[in-house]
Amino acid sequence: MGQVRHGSATTTHAVRAAIQRSQASLATLSR
Repeated sequence: MGQVRHGSATTTHAVRAAIQRSQASLATLSR
C-alpha cells in the first residue's frame, strides 16, 4: 500500500494483529 487514506485502517490492522498474537499466546499457554 502506497498511500494511507484512513488512519483508522492502519490502527485497526495493528490492533487485529496484536489481538491475534495475544490469542495465540493464550492458546499456547493453555495447552
